[in-house]
Formats: sequence, C-alpha cells, structure tokens
Amino acid sequence: MKDGFKKFYKELKNDLYHIRKNINYIHDLSGKLRIVIVFDMLFSMFRYGISDNEYRIFEFYRIKKDKRRTYLSISKHKRISWYLENDRDEVLNNKITFNKEFEEFLNRKVYEISKMSFKEFEEYALDNKRLIARNSKENFVKSYKVYNLSDYRSPAFMLDDIKKNKHDIVEKNTFTNKVLNKINSDLVIINVTTLNLEVIACSLKFKVNNKMISGCIDIKKGTIKGHFKDEDGNNYSNEFENLEIPKFDDILNTARTLADKLYEVKEVEWSFSVNNKGNICLLDANKWEDFVFAQTPEFLNSRVGLLPKYKKHLPIWRRI
Repeated sequence: MKDGFKKFYKELKNDLYHIRKNINYIHDLSGKLRIVIVFDMLFSMFRYGISDNEYRIFEFYRIKKDKRRTYLSISKHKRISWYLENDRDEVLNNKITFNKEFEEFLNRKVYEISKMSFKEFEEYALDNKRLIARNSKENFVKSYKVYNLSDYRSPAFMLDDIKKNKHDIVEKNTFTNKVLNKINSDLVIINVTTLNLEVIACSLKFKVNNKMISGCIDIKKGTIKGHFKDEDGNNYSNEFENLEIPKFDDILNTARTLADKLYEVKEVEWSFSVNNKGNICLLDANKWEDFVFAQTPEFLNSRVGLLPKYKKHLPIWRRI
C-alpha cells in the first residue's frame, strides 16, 4: 500500500512539474496570464483528449476552437490503432520477412549476417569500406548505424562491433546521392506516410552524433521547409530550406503502390532513400509514430490537424 502511494505521489509530482514547465514556457512565449493558460489547458485536455505537451506542441493557445477539434492526439491515435489491428501487421515487425516480400522495391542487396561466413563478411567489408547494419526486429530509422572500415583495425573488429550492437542485417552504403549528401554524408531517410492510398505526411530524418534529426517536407512542392528538430524537440537552423528532394514524385507513387500491395494495413510510414545511381530504395515500413510532429505549425499551413483525413478514409471514425 505504501509503495503504491509513493509511486503515485512520485508520478503526480513529475506530471505537475512538466505541466508547470509547459505553462511557464507558453507564458514566456505568448505573454498570456498563467491562470488563463491553466484553465484553457485543462479545458483542452478534457474536451479534445490532448496532453499538456500536445497543448504546447500544437500551440493550442494560438488556435481557435473550431480548428482544435481537428488535431489527432496520442490518446485518439491509440484508439484508432486498436481498431486497425490486423494479422498483416506482422510483416512490418520482421524486417527479414519484409525484405523478402518487397524485394523488388529494395533496389539493392541486403544480407543476413548469420548466413555469411567470416571470410564472406571480410571480403564484403574490404570491398565496400562503408556498411550499414541494423536489427531485423527494430525500426530501420531507430536501429541503423553506418560503419566505416577506417574506424576499425580490421573487418573482424568491425564485425564484433556490429554483433555487440545486436545488428543482424548488413548492406553496403550506396546512398551517396549528391543532393541528399548536402544534408548528411551518411544517410538521409525520406518518410512517406500513407492512409489507405493517400499520402498524408512526408518528412526526412538523418543522424548527427547518434542523435536523430527530423525535418518537414512539403508534399505539394517536394521541398524541405521549416526548422530541423531533434528527438528532444529542440530546433535547429535549416540552411536547406526549399531544397528539392530528388525523385520526390516517384517516391510518392512508389509509396502508393506499396500501400496498395499491403492494403490490409491502412496506416503505414514507408522509408526510402535515393542511391548513387538515382534509384529509389525502400528501406523499411512501420506503424506511424510521428503524427504529433506532423501536426506542428511548420507542417500545417492552414493549422488544420490530421483528424479530418482519418475521418474521411477510415470507417471507424465515429468511434474515435
């Protein structure tokens, strides 16, 4: 009983700390009275099912009530995901199975390390110098790492590091597209989210010092817009504003084709890159997690959230 109360008190104290922090941040930014922010935040949490963090991220303090109801919150998305559960979701969870099913869209060779002898790996590393390895049970974006042979005494030490990181899929790094390499020399991932067959969001991601950086892509123009953000929500200046993503229209069409092939799974985030030959390479596909980021002011020109799209394309919208 005591332990349960202590845990509850600790969580409550932590929640109140973050709420107070968000209120002070909004007060400093908007100049609104804290008491006004508190009541509006509490009303929004009750009425629209958002959290205090979402209130800050969506900038509800700047949005009129008729547009607030268009935002897709974490709690609403959980309910949607529950209704959309499907046996075919398993394809997204096992990347070896996924690679076999969508092999024609990979446009490159991907190897299972367990099926390579040490001699084969050694020759592969010596021939290619820079490899990308990842975990077959995890999201490509979260688990991948670029390994440079020059950082190791030999391929054996590289392989030890790969295994230590629990990476079991490897490929050579052919992603040296001259446009994307302006942003990052290792790998730039272009994410396209489909809902049924409609593209509802696009973003790009890349790693800097093992920290994931995200940016917005304008779906209509195929260009980068707004600030870059890291995993903690910190903004970074974007010197690549209006840079055009190569093969963008073809990437969107490929995403729609893939969504049609995996029609049982209604909501999918497809990850692509473009290689040194200009080919579109499918990297991965996952359930979408960045829907909050996709509703930040920089993503939304009209300040209308994603919920109307879900109501339009999904038969379960009355239950949301």
